[in-house]
Amino acid sequence: MSRWFLPLLILSIIVCCIEVEVSAPGFPDIAKNFHTTESLIELTVGLNFLGFCLSALFYGPLSHNFGRRPIMVFGNGLLLLGAIGCFLAPSINFLLAARFLQGLGASTSAVLVFTMIADVYQGSKATKLIGRMNAILTIIMALAPLIGSFINNLIGWRGNYGFIALLSFSSWISLYLYFPETQKKESFIKLKDVLTPYKKLLLSPKFLALSLVPSFFYASYMAFITQSPFLYREAFGLSLLQYTLHQGLIIGSFSLVSFFSDKILKALEPKRTVALGLFLCVATAFLMFFLTLFNLSSPLAMTLSMSFFSAGFAACYPVIFTESFTVFSELKGFASSLTMSLRAFLCFFLVALTGYFYEGTSFAVAIVILSAMVLNSFLLMPFFKAFEKFAKE
Repeated sequence: MSRWFLPLLILSIIVCCIEVEVSAPGFPDIAKNFHTTESLIELTVGLNFLGFCLSALFYGPLSHNFGRRPIMVFGNGLLLLGAIGCFLAPSINFLLAARFLQGLGASTSAVLVFTMIADVYQGSKATKLIGRMNAILTIIMALAPLIGSFINNLIGWRGNYGFIALLSFSSWISLYLYFPETQKKESFIKLKDVLTPYKKLLLSPKFLALSLVPSFFYASYMAFITQSPFLYREAFGLSLLQYTLHQGLIIGSFSLVSFFSDKILKALEPKRTVALGLFLCVATAFLMFFLTLFNLSSPLAMTLSMSFFSAGFAACYPVIFTESFTVFSELKGFASSLTMSLRAFLCFFLVALTGYFYEGTSFAVAIVILSAMVLNSFLLMPFFKAFEKFAKE
């Protein structure tokens, strides 16, 4: 296999994972530049996730029919065009359209990167490589808001999108020139062969629950990250540097727990890990709600609450996500595509919801996160026995 294979996979997944965190620090400046509302600016993230949701269902099957390489080059090309559109956007409507195009392309790497690792490597080597990639991603994600704030302060909000455009171009041209094909056998999947597995997954209450729970965790987290620039810089009156430090602590807590998730899982076992993570998320969601309800919310209280929420989310996410693939082990590829699509749709919905009801306080995001965590608690209750079985395996 080409020596460029793994570095190119890492570069492509980094681009699609940090675009929100890098661009978020500039949201208040974008609103002022286009003389528009906070909800419309937050919709730039919502539409990005909607594009991700719609396209994620197709890239897996298309890669079976046409190969991994052509689909990776095509999808990352769309991501590049969207990034350039964001950088040059003359109006808010143009920016919204460009963000949607970005989402259509961003799901390519999210869906196919780990599939391609499975094409080339098996067993413990594949697991080790995926773990190494996740470790790199957590570090990059922790640095993303710092990078975005630095660029925004130095150049302005267009600089954030320009940075993503440069990364996207580097990824796309490298994929085009050096990326190898990893699919060993040619295959063709008919439309009915695509719809049947998705129908089977959607009709399974167990799969839907185990797929929705991590998706609600992630969507709640993204709803907060998207609204936080307005909340911290305008409602709380913090400077860009202060906002960056608060965001760095929140994302850093997520990254730190993700980095040590294997050791945490080994020490606590799956059931206790999920129980502890869920407890942290639910408890901090209630705390944020009551702090907001009684006008006690502050930057420090919000940051500490979200840091504990992020730690709980990071602890139990990989356990539940992995368990969802055991429901129909023969449909792992379709399960991955459907889960990514559902996750993106929930991100679109929760981000749009918090943006629509935002009135200069943390109430909207607090009630949305609390509602999602209460729903997650009910969805998880029937499955703690499944985690006991997972632990034995």
